[in-house]
Amino acid sequence: EWRNMQVAWSGTYLGFVIGPEKQDQSWHRATTKYQSRVAAWAKQGLGLQYDAMVYNTFAITTLAYIAQLEAPPCWLLLEEGKCLRTAAPGPGKWAVPTDLW
Repeated sequence: EWRNMQVAWSGTYLGFVIGPEKQDQSWHRATTKYQSRVAAWAKQGLGLQYDAMVYNTFAITTLAYIAQLEAPPCWLLLEEGKCLRTAAPGPGKWAVPTDLW
């Protein structure tokens, strides 16, 4: 019976991927949720003040949960810059991502 048993080298516990082959897997699911929340709230056209409040309340918290135990990978910082431009749109190049961090 044991010969057909499947072994996984990573698994999810309370939203965190654990195990020897986890790599950046914890961040992938959180990043997808983060991106969808930024996109949904950006469509509301609330203005910069409310966009910032909504972003800090509903979007960045999805990443902050994982950041409690894991350091963010480099690719995530680039993705955050893109999402910040989506969350705080403006004419042309009114702000660079570092202005919004």
